[in-house]
Amino acid sequence: MPSTEPLIAGRSSPPAVEPSRSRVDTVAIVITLKSTLTETIEWVNYHRNLGADHIFLFFDDPAEAAEARRPLSGRDDWLTCFSCDDEYWQKLGPEPRPPSPWRRQELNADLAHRLAREMGLDWLIHIDSDELLQVDDSLGAALAGAPSDADVVAFTVLEAVPEAIDYQSGFREITLFRTWPRAARYRALIARWIGCEGAFLDGMYFRGHQLKSAIRLRSEIANMGNHIPYEIEGRPLRTVQNPKIRLLHYDCGGYASWLRKWLPRIEGKIKNTGEASRDRQATLIREAIERSPEGAIAAYRRIYGLRTREKAVLRTLGLLCRIKLPSSLFAEPVSGASR
Repeated sequence: MPSTEPLIAGRSSPPAVEPSRSRVDTVAIVITLKSTLTETIEWVNYHRNLGADHIFLFFDDPAEAAEARRPLSGRDDWLTCFSCDDEYWQKLGPEPRPPSPWRRQELNADLAHRLAREMGLDWLIHIDSDELLQVDDSLGAALAGAPSDADVVAFTVLEAVPEAIDYQSGFREITLFRTWPRAARYRALIARWIGCEGAFLDGMYFRGHQLKSAIRLRSEIANMGNHIPYEIEGRPLRTVQNPKIRLLHYDCGGYASWLRKWLPRIEGKIKNTGEASRDRQATLIREAIERSPEGAIAAYRRIYGLRTREKAVLRTLGLLCRIKLPSSLFAEPVSGASR
């Protein structure tokens, strides 16, 4: 196991979390990220203000870790950072740095799982740098009501719909989201029947995944997985849904973000996951980029955007909603306190 000494210095290991009288459950979040410094700081501030008791940051790019050292300093009581350089992977073992980013995420999440259990936390949530959790109160309060024998709490996933080509801050500026409510299949059929076929890609409404979850740390879960953990040996996981916790997925929230995500895939530097919708997107993007830069922008609008009429119809059918996040959640957290 690698050293747990934070990059931001101060402690030799993550601190134990003091029990809170105001909230039953304590929550940690783990992320493996490749992002801009601004987006990283916004992501960290947001989730601390939302009630995360501890955050584990695994910097996939050591250069980004070095850049973040100073801006993230002074938070070592609730933030543990790892620079995933060659030394990190050698210490982690048993394999060298995996070429697959999804495998690296899994291994990092498993380490955070072990550390969070040692710290005495109740829950661990594994999400990505283009995802924000959303609750009406706090994460701990939202998870406190889960049945005592539940291993996993699944979230409602909403997917961001960009309405511009680029953003200074997609987290703050994007407010339109695809959603999948009760009887969504029938609503989607109606939408397609009345002329909103462009909102669907080969019949699929969401462009990315529809599943993320929180893991109860006292459950005997061996591997975290990326979206939901593997089954516990000898019995299936008990998974419950909590509609109070929503995951906002800013998948390709802006043209620049889209290119960062997809160029390595179409150039063969990163293997696709094998999902039909992702393979279809890769084909459309490759063909568009080969035509011209203008063709690439048109492809981005086609895949992720919606026409004005489509927005009106889909909102009427309950397949779209508006969410404006409070700007206060992105402010620097008050030292020593989570909400």
